[in-house]
Amino acid sequence: MAAAAEHLLFRNNSENLEYYTSIIEEVQARRHAGYPVGINLRPLLLIAGSADHLVPPVVNKEQVKRYKAKNYSIVEYKEFEGRTHWIWGQEGQEEVADYAVDWAVKHV
Repeated sequence: MAAAAEHLLFRNNSENLEYYTSIIEEVQARRHAGYPVGINLRPLLLIAGSADHLVPPVVNKEQVKRYKAKNYSIVEYKEFEGRTHWIWGQEGQEEVADYAVDWAVKHV
């Protein structure tokens, strides 16, 4: 589990989108130029609380659509019922952490 945790990259959504967009643009340019391209995009898990009023679930769901529209690697969304924006600081945060680590181990 520790090895998987070392590979986790926690960034905010806009940083991830910029990162992946730059990679996609570079890959497309290389393919257009006739170069063989191998790319390994990192899997991305977006976690949200259903009661988040700062970044409502609909915003995260839209981000997932954008990532998937650009044919990124694995992109998944998990919403935790009744949780707010402070999902990591709420009682029962272990459930969220367990889900994230299990997901990462499965996808990394």
